[in-house]
Amino acid sequence: MSKRTAVFFLVTLAATLVCSLPLVTRFAPATHAMAKPAAAGRQAPGAWAQLADPIQANANAMLAEGRTIFRYDTFGDEAFWGGTLHLHQAIEGGKLGGVGSGVSPATAIAVGLKVDVDALPAGLVQQLKAGKVNLTDPATTLALLKLNSVVGVTGYFNKQGTLSSVGIQCALCHSTVDNSFVPGIGHRLDGWANRDLNVGAIVTLAPNLQPVANLLGVSQATVRTVLNSWGPGHFDAELFMDGKAFRPDGKTAATLIPPAFGLAGVNLHTWTGWGSVTEWNAFVANLEMHGQGTFYDPRLNNAAQFPVAARAGFGDVRHAPDLITAKLAPLHFYQLAIAAIRRHNEVNIVTIFFLCFGNSGVCY
Repeated sequence: MSKRTAVFFLVTLAATLVCSLPLVTRFAPATHAMAKPAAAGRQAPGAWAQLADPIQANANAMLAEGRTIFRYDTFGDEAFWGGTLHLHQAIEGGKLGGVGSGVSPATAIAVGLKVDVDALPAGLVQQLKAGKVNLTDPATTLALLKLNSVVGVTGYFNKQGTLSSVGIQCALCHSTVDNSFVPGIGHRLDGWANRDLNVGAIVTLAPNLQPVANLLGVSQATVRTVLNSWGPGHFDAELFMDGKAFRPDGKTAATLIPPAFGLAGVNLHTWTGWGSVTEWNAFVANLEMHGQGTFYDPRLNNAAQFPVAARAGFGDVRHAPDLITAKLAPLHFYQLAIAAIRRHNEVNIVTIFFLCFGNSGVCY
C-alpha cells in the first residue's frame, strides 16, 4: 500500500466516524437506559422492564413461580396422605363424614399447624377478634382449609362439600407465621423452620398406617410409638431409608427440622451431605412427601446401608405424569432468594446444620 493510498484510507475512516457521531449520540442513551437497573426501592415499568431486560423478567417469573410451588404445590402427594393413609378422615371427624373426633383449629395449632391471616376474609378476621368463631369445632378447620389458609396443607373437597383428601407442601415444615394476630395465626414467614410442628403426632392421626408398617416391616402400634417419639420440631428423614428409628443411646433418631433460608452458596444441603439443594428437594418431594415424580439415586440400592429403601426400590422412582421434576428449578430459585434470618440464637443456623453430618453431631 502506497503512502498516498494509506493517507486516503485514514481520512476516509475519520470522516466516517465523525459522520456517525450523531447516530451514536442519539441511540447510546437508550441503550444505556435499557441496561440500567431500577433504582433501589423503585419498580421498573412492567412492560418496558420485560422488553428492556428479559433476564430480570425471567427472574421475576421464576421467583413468583417458585413461591407458589413452595407454598401451595403438593406434587400430587394427596394420593398418599389422603388416598392411602386417609389422614383427611381423621381431620374431618366422624360427625362430618370422617372418623374419630376430628381436628379442631385449637388442636391443629396445638400440634404446630399455622394459619395465614392474609388468606382470611376481613369479615372472618373481625369475627375472630370478637371471639365469635368456634375454634374447638372441626367444621371450622374445614372452613379454614377451604380458604387455603392452613400453612403447608391443602384440603380437597368433593361436590358434597366434604373433605375427600389432603396434601402437604414444602411450607408445612419450612414456614411459620409471625403470630401477629394470635399465637399460631399471623403473616407467613417462608423459610423459617416450624419448630412447633409435631409431625409425628399429626401422622399418627391417620386411620391407616398399615402401608407404613408394611414398608418398615413392623406393626402399626410400633409405627405410632416411633412417630410419637419425635416431638415438636423434629423429623426423621432417614427412617424410610434405613429403618433405624432410634440412636444407639436409645434416643429418637429424628433431627431438628432445618430452615430453608440462607441457602445461597450452600453446596451440600442434605443431612447426609450427599447432594445439592435441588437434590434434597427432589428427595423430599418424592420419598418423604410421597409426591408423584421421578427420583434416581443408585446409592439407595445398597441393602446393607439402606435396607428399607433398597427393598422398596426408592433408588429409581418414576411416575407418569411427573409432577415434580419441572418444578425443581423455580423452587430452588425461590429458596435461594430467602435471606438468612437472625432471630435470637438462630443465627444462620442453616449453615451450621449443613456442616454437620446427620445424627452423629460431628461437624466438619
